[in-house]
Amino acid sequence: MTTRDRLLAGVVATLWGGNFIAIHFGLEHFPPLFLAAIRFVVLAVPTLLLVPRPQVPLRWLLAFGMGFGTVQFIFLFIAMDIGMPTGLASLVLQASAPFTVLLGVLLLREPISARQGIGIAIAMLGLAAIAVSRAQVAAVLPVLLTLLGALSWALGNLAGRLAAPPNPMHLTLWMCVVPPIPLLAMSLVWEGPAAGWEALRTAMTPSGLVGVAAVGYIALLGTLAGSGIWVGLMRRYPAGVVAPYSLLVPVVGMALAAALLGERPNVVELVAGVVIVGGVLLGTPRPARADVSTQAPSLPSVAAGDADDGRRCLRGPARHGHRPARPHALPRPRRPALRRPTARPAAQARRAVVGKGACAGGRPRTRPPHRAAAHRGGGAAAGYEPAAAGAARAARGAHLGGRRRLAHHGHHRLRGQAAVAGGSAQVRRRADSLGFTEGADWSEGSVGSNAIGTALAEAAPVQMFAAEHFVRSHHVWTCTACPVHDPRSGELLGVVDVSGPAHTVHPTTVALVGTAVKLAEASLWRQHEGRLEALRGLAAPILSRLHGAGLVVDEHGWVAAVTGMPGVERVAAPRADRPISVHGVGVFLPEPVPGGWLLRVEDTARIRLTLDLDARPPRAVVTGSSRWVHPLSTRHVEVLVLLAAAGTDGMDAGALSTALYGDRDHLVTVRAEMSRLRRSLGGLLLARPYRIAPDVDVSVPDPTTSSLLHRSTAPGVRRLATGG
Repeated sequence: MTTRDRLLAGVVATLWGGNFIAIHFGLEHFPPLFLAAIRFVVLAVPTLLLVPRPQVPLRWLLAFGMGFGTVQFIFLFIAMDIGMPTGLASLVLQASAPFTVLLGVLLLREPISARQGIGIAIAMLGLAAIAVSRAQVAAVLPVLLTLLGALSWALGNLAGRLAAPPNPMHLTLWMCVVPPIPLLAMSLVWEGPAAGWEALRTAMTPSGLVGVAAVGYIALLGTLAGSGIWVGLMRRYPAGVVAPYSLLVPVVGMALAAALLGERPNVVELVAGVVIVGGVLLGTPRPARADVSTQAPSLPSVAAGDADDGRRCLRGPARHGHRPARPHALPRPRRPALRRPTARPAAQARRAVVGKGACAGGRPRTRPPHRAAAHRGGGAAAGYEPAAAGAARAARGAHLGGRRRLAHHGHHRLRGQAAVAGGSAQVRRRADSLGFTEGADWSEGSVGSNAIGTALAEAAPVQMFAAEHFVRSHHVWTCTACPVHDPRSGELLGVVDVSGPAHTVHPTTVALVGTAVKLAEASLWRQHEGRLEALRGLAAPILSRLHGAGLVVDEHGWVAAVTGMPGVERVAAPRADRPISVHGVGVFLPEPVPGGWLLRVEDTARIRLTLDLDARPPRAVVTGSSRWVHPLSTRHVEVLVLLAAAGTDGMDAGALSTALYGDRDHLVTVRAEMSRLRRSLGGLLLARPYRIAPDVDVSVPDPTTSSLLHRSTAPGVRRLATGG
């Protein structure tokens, strides 16, 4: 675990330790089952109204809600209500830690190291010492009920882990929807409606306010904050790594019980508390420095299949020169097939010899495949050590989301950063430990030779087996990657990568990845044809009014309709400030139309852009050979006003960010807004810097008289509106 996640686990232990004090005060006013119900009702109602249901199987959501939420607190609250001391309850409930580890080994087949086993055993000795010291305080039944609550907690832990939620907080909130109905039904049957009604009726009394505050602590801090962090940790790490931290809860609970309730621990209990802390620290693995994942945060994942190979989808740098074509034949596998299972160990040993020689700086005794050999030296030349994994630099969540949106518009590309990751839960856990997380940088400049980075560099399918990877910790892994090209322009959009343990490599993996890529490119081509068809419907009335030759094309130059000339399939991509020559016909002048361009032989009408700020909503009116009206958002109005004021000099992204937000920290947002605006107005707006095309007449109302601009919060627009 990273240092940050260790601290988060400690925060959860502190919150849950205080939970027992809150339960003690809550039970003084509310019946136990009714208290358990209302603690979840507080969160269930806003969750149903405001929070989308997590994308997890319903069975794991229900299992998590029943184990972690319903059954655990039925046993715990009843045990404390019939005499279980607060401090001892916080201790006995932590039997969930060994229960979780044991169930993880038995049900999920999770490995447990000798160090983890020794650490848990030491912590359990500390728990046993405290239990012996406190044994005379509680009867047998409350202890047994608390142990059943611990077992329910352990089952809930595993259900939350198997759910693998993209957003752990959503799973935590929706878990609160499960318990209220069964808990309220049990309260009505066993406690009676009068008990709950009386507690609610006296909620505003001094003792009632203490109970209400206790419910707030249990619901908001104990459940919402504590459980949300805990589920996130259980999702990122094996149960045997996270569960021991729950052994810190009784230390906090007993300390608070001593301070607030007068339950004084004796010397044996204090020493045992130190033993528990030591056992937790011993049983938790140190963060591996040679692990790429140390710099790659676990971001929300999107499941992309149920095969045993983890599947990765990346967006890469834009490349030109790949000839656009409709979906074509599958690529040939670049590597010889391993025909027999017995050939795998021999092949792996061969790769290990290659890696050992190359990484030591000498000549390997056997030559690796040509692609791996050509790119293997990149990591060493950049100064990376194979044993100390070239840490994959990770984009922060907000920046990654912004870059995803930019890439979606086709004007900007991610450079080797994972955009989507998915796969089976077992392989995902192993992949996360190697840094296969969303946002991680897998370019060759970051981690040396690997299938993803090499496929981006070569713009061709690549398979990396075991020691062909530059980073030594990746030698247990096999990756197959194939680039995805835009069939309209030939740009390199990204890479599809299938990765998994080296022993799972299969001769058909390259063909499998190639098939997925061709399906993606075929889907892009179908979308392109759909847009051309829509553009043809728009082009018919325009071309019918032309006298002479004309074409309507999309932004990439693909022809939707022609008139007065032989049909052509594609011309050069239009630009507002550049005539286009069509072979055998002549020179055409481009004029933007919604969704594309009109190319005409001659154009006597000059294009005019008028901003109508008094309309609702505001709009841009474009007049040339025809008249087009484009509704505008307030932000797009502000951008156009700023660009009109800047004139031919224009503004770069930094200047626009300063004018709109008062700083240069919103470059990604500005580029996204400009991308959307340029899709609406086409060639009227130019880039590098952003400006209105020089052959466009712009008509903007006086900013000082516009009520819309006076209400603007953008610093640059307010200066124009006030005449500053």
